[in-house]
Amino acid sequence: MSAHEAGISLSDVGVALRRRRWPALALFVLLLGGAVAALRLQPDEFRSESTLLLEPYRPHPELVTPAVTTLLEERLRVARQQLLSGPNLMRVVREQRPLRPVAGWESASTTDPLSEPASVAALRKRLEVRPDGESAVIVAYRTPQRDEAAPVLDAVVRGFVEANAALRVSQAQRVVQVLDGELHRVRASLDGAESQVASYRRAHDGELPDQLEANLREAERHTRLMDGAQLWLRELERRRSSLPLQATSAELERVGVARDDLTRQLNHALSVYAGEHPEPVRLGRELEGVRSWESDASARAAANMPGIAQLAAERRRTQGEVAQLSSRVRSAAARARAAAGHATTLASLERERDVLRAQYQAVAARRSEAEVALGLERLAAPHATAVVDPASEPLLPAGPDRLRLSLVALLLALVLSTALAVWLEARDRTVRSAAQLRRSVPVPVLAVVPDLRARG
Repeated sequence: MSAHEAGISLSDVGVALRRRRWPALALFVLLLGGAVAALRLQPDEFRSESTLLLEPYRPHPELVTPAVTTLLEERLRVARQQLLSGPNLMRVVREQRPLRPVAGWESASTTDPLSEPASVAALRKRLEVRPDGESAVIVAYRTPQRDEAAPVLDAVVRGFVEANAALRVSQAQRVVQVLDGELHRVRASLDGAESQVASYRRAHDGELPDQLEANLREAERHTRLMDGAQLWLRELERRRSSLPLQATSAELERVGVARDDLTRQLNHALSVYAGEHPEPVRLGRELEGVRSWESDASARAAANMPGIAQLAAERRRTQGEVAQLSSRVRSAAARARAAAGHATTLASLERERDVLRAQYQAVAARRSEAEVALGLERLAAPHATAVVDPASEPLLPAGPDRLRLSLVALLLALVLSTALAVWLEARDRTVRSAAQLRRSVPVPVLAVVPDLRARG
């Protein structure tokens, strides 16, 4: 609200200043003198700056994947925390204590453990950290002592550079350690999976899916051999039937017919049923009985006929060979059928082993890259943070700005002294003019008695 809206005109302000000039002047002089004295007593403040460039660490992606993050945004975000961290500032306090860069250090004992945290807190308040552009950070330090600004700031920056390099190397080392642990874990799991596969293969050797074709070929080969032996048996039967027989020839003929019929039935049953089926087993036992009967009859006939004994011996040998081949055919067929049942279990075990093997190879490759990245980090970490503008000793004080503060104090003293004059004038209820009376009393003014002393 302006003076006119409040009922006080600029002329009233001028009148108030003329009437109350001495109190207003006293307040003006008091305020201005106090401000000037305070500014003169305030010590000079010196400021030193240093610029840090956070260079991006980017090895060639075809060479190795870096183990430490290269995002500048993240590095800029943590730069302030690293610069103002307690360990870094504590080291600066211990190194620069004789220089007393912070007011109050001179009264702190070097053996008092409580003085160091207080000094660190005071040092942190005098440090300024702000980003500059996309990859730079400006660090500034304020102190009332000119010769202490640059050394303290240089110590802070140097500690940050060293700590940042050590941090990057330790991060790369932790990546290698984590990958080592993961590599050992996957290696143990892979060894267990390979052991399971090997044990299963040993336990079911001959019945595995990759041996199915061999079993089928074996069964086919033995079947052909058995067919050849059966043809030879029929030839022996033909030869024997062509020989002249005595009274026992009718018996041998009946036995031969029964044997041939049982042989056909047995071959048909073997082609239809498994070897353990009751039907082939029954026919086999009947065939063995008929063959025993035939053998006895042949022996009786051989006693009376020359050549029958030799045919009977060859027949018995061929029959044994047929039985042996039939057993081998059944065994190979059983192994071939069992391969289908083992295929699912073995495929599951081998799939788990292959997954672990691929995982192990991936971790081993990542471990090798991390090892290379660690070596590169050790070489590049000291140069990841560059001091492009080192701290220098300030030539002129950076503060306080006494001229600006003096102008502010002058303006404030003028405003307050004017306000005092107006306030004192407002508290005075004396009527000194007709205009003032008209504003104060809502009645017409009939006459005004002039001040004769003012004229005299």
